[in-house]
Amino acid sequence: MGLKETDKRQQECDDFSGCVDEAKRQNKETCVVAVEKFLDEKKRLLQGLQHLSDSDEQDDRMAACRAKLDKLKRDLLLFEMQLVDQLEDVIKDFERSISEMISVFVEGVQQRMTFCRDLENAHHEKLTEIAMQLLEQMVKGELEEDLPDELRMLFVDKDTIANAINASH
Repeated sequence: MGLKETDKRQQECDDFSGCVDEAKRQNKETCVVAVEKFLDEKKRLLQGLQHLSDSDEQDDRMAACRAKLDKLKRDLLLFEMQLVDQLEDVIKDFERSISEMISVFVEGVQQRMTFCRDLENAHHEKLTEIAMQLLEQMVKGELEEDLPDELRMLFVDKDTIANAINASH
């Protein structure tokens, strides 16, 4: 039961890890593209600044560069928040799936334990019945089988045999 489900649990863990890794990879790629785009724009802007002599024009371009940097910061934070949201969803799905697997497992174990208890009780009842029949046969002298001395010592009376059987239950 538990071992049969090992592959299923392992697949679920592998899928979870794969989803997390893929989301992180995609987020990293998106961030790298945004940063590279900013660096290209910054490079062009700085190259253009070297040729400008007007300080107002230089200040305007530097302000534009700062604005693009601020936009990059906001975009990177946005990408990070999107990743966090994706990961939260994946984690919730994983937790739900694992919890369901655990519930099914526990329910199966409980059913099997109930079945085992029922079998044990049936065995105890049958053993008690057979022992009482043997005791009656011994008392009446009808016992055809030769019992070992250790076993005969248990068949002194009903209480002794019942106590021995109940001790093993």
